[in-house]
Amino acid sequence: MGRSEMGRNGNAGAVVVRQPQDHELDALASVVEDAFMFRFSPEERERFLAGIEPARSLVVAEGPAIVGTLLSYLTELTVPGPVLAPVAALTDIAVSPTKRGRGHLGRLLGRFFLDAHKRGEHLALLDASEGGLYGRYGFGPATWSATYRLARGTPRLASAEVTGPGDLVVLRADEARASLPAVFEDWRRSSVGEVPRAAPAWDELLEQDKASGRARFVVVHAPAGLIDSYAIYDARPNGHELSLHLVELVAGSDAGYRELWRYLVALAGAGGLESGPRPTEEAARHLLGDVRALFQQELRDRSWLRLLDVAAALDLRRYQGAGALRCSVRDEQCPWNAGSFVLEVDADGHAEVTPTKRAADLELSAADLATAYLGATSFATLVRAGRVLEVTSGAAVRADRLFGADRPPFQSAEL
Repeated sequence: MGRSEMGRNGNAGAVVVRQPQDHELDALASVVEDAFMFRFSPEERERFLAGIEPARSLVVAEGPAIVGTLLSYLTELTVPGPVLAPVAALTDIAVSPTKRGRGHLGRLLGRFFLDAHKRGEHLALLDASEGGLYGRYGFGPATWSATYRLARGTPRLASAEVTGPGDLVVLRADEARASLPAVFEDWRRSSVGEVPRAAPAWDELLEQDKASGRARFVVVHAPAGLIDSYAIYDARPNGHELSLHLVELVAGSDAGYRELWRYLVALAGAGGLESGPRPTEEAARHLLGDVRALFQQELRDRSWLRLLDVAAALDLRRYQGAGALRCSVRDEQCPWNAGSFVLEVDADGHAEVTPTKRAADLELSAADLATAYLGATSFATLVRAGRVLEVTSGAAVRADRLFGADRPPFQSAEL
């Protein structure tokens, strides 16, 4: 019997979804450990418990035993505009391994949807542990990521252009910790798909780990002494060479992007370079004399979005030019979303969303609308996949013109 299901008498009782009480938070943490198959260190457990907001959290209880958890907190999501939109971030959605298959996940999410609707929240965001799990509950993959590998051997750059004197500077850990959060904050406020990064996450991101055999470095682009871009990378032993692992690159200017990538390519040399999650469109390949030298490797969903209130969510973001679109939305979990509406966009990209009885141009689910909301996936692609029904010829192209983005949305910070 799993530790998270033990009650005083060992018997399961009535199933209830509710907010946790203060004395139950330790049991909640144990369910998370069991579900994701790890153990907190004492320090990690203390930080985890301190970060729980009981009033925004939910548990499934069978009698006295906590067997499922859902934590949430309010943060910001940058949506097209850019607009900083309030979003409910969901984390540590977990069901005890011995209690799966009993509908507990659906109970947790159903209760969360009702509570969030009463609070007037319009968007919810999560990082999914399984790709096929949350689509059933109205979430859609809203951002994607890829990892990259730079071929071993020093690739030739397409241009011999070099950075200006002093534009690139290597920072020590304390300098980076003092400088980078502000640079990231400026970046994420104008970059669709991004969310804030909390202070503890910065501590972890910049931490040195000598036991792993790697050393972490930070290089910044700082024209006239003002940092606008940075790269965080590791140097790791690779035979007789050192290979680089690009942890994060944030570029607040095109010049910063180019110069940081040129620096990394030259530094990687014969040892090569691999990256962590990056946007699916990486302009760095066009800095190379051979575009094949930068391989795109793992492609996967990055964040999943739920439109808790379709009309309000569509009103939050901005659009590309004027136009109108009629949609019929299906939503079993949030029935207040189901129905037909017309999206009317003015020349400045502002929208007005109103109910309509006229025939729809597109018929789709709330999950598919969430998939297209930030611009990561086109309506035309969803039509080809049979996810969206195009009732009016050309409606998908019209929708893509309205919802289109300059670049693919991306989420750097984890929830």
